[in-house]
Amino acid sequence: MSIWSGLVADIGGTNARIALVGADGGLARPGRYLCADFPDLATALGRYAVDQGLDALPPRAAVCAAGPVEDGRVRMTNHAWEIDAAATADNLGLDRLDLINDFTAQALALPALGPGDLFPIAPGRAMPGAATAVMGPGTGLGVAGLMPGAGIADVVTSEGGHMTAAPRDADEARVVAALEGRFGHVSYERLVSGPGLENIHGVLSGDDGTLSAAEISRRAQDASDDACVRALDLFFGFLGSAAADLVLALGGRGGLYLAGGILPGMTGALAASGFHARFCDKGRFRDYLAAVPIQVIVHPAPAQLGLMRLLTGAGND
Repeated sequence: MSIWSGLVADIGGTNARIALVGADGGLARPGRYLCADFPDLATALGRYAVDQGLDALPPRAAVCAAGPVEDGRVRMTNHAWEIDAAATADNLGLDRLDLINDFTAQALALPALGPGDLFPIAPGRAMPGAATAVMGPGTGLGVAGLMPGAGIADVVTSEGGHMTAAPRDADEARVVAALEGRFGHVSYERLVSGPGLENIHGVLSGDDGTLSAAEISRRAQDASDDACVRALDLFFGFLGSAAADLVLALGGRGGLYLAGGILPGMTGALAASGFHARFCDKGRFRDYLAAVPIQVIVHPAPAQLGLMRLLTGAGND
């Protein structure tokens, strides 16, 4: 009998993060692969099995992907893969493969997070019985909500990252106008994501495509490049507006959790930035938002925690 009770895979626009679930319910044998290196999910999971020396994958898998999931299928928003849960399971000889949105998995992870998995940005006062909001920039901008409860039926799966962005000052207006000329519609995802930081910097510096998001962030945090500093300032401002819009839409007075691949590496810069002032800058609802506790999820694999809860049945409550 296999010592592995299942497999979990978090599929983003750039990386596929895969792990096994032990009989004790813990995550083991993590692996990370570039999605661009594989034609489809089944091939990536097959490569993982080979790398881990597995004769076969566990019979059950839970997968989350960055894009809207419908009838067990997803066409990813920021990557070329189209994932069909039933076809992938058949291809790999699995008994079952559950497929959900990546931020649905992030929301499912919230009950499993401990104090060491979180970095506080604003203390606030969580309202008992209120909804919780989750937002996170990575290759895209993920959004979800968790209503009172802890199971998948309590998750509000959302594509809120595609809400229309609203500028608040001249630099922001210049960035949005320039991106309207390129994309037509400018969503928050065009600004609050890795590519979004590159978009902002490109407009401010007039030097599109030269610097990666990681390099812009590094130069901003060590204050070695004024355009990078301003780009990161605008990034945090747009994030504050988007997060406040989400909390207001959900009634998310139970708290805001910031996730994704970018923010855990810049918690200090986020805490010191104008993010929270911008988050609260909603006129008559300033006090409403100021009371909302905000934390960054710094656990290395929160989506996999959510998938594990789904796989083991804890997320089905």
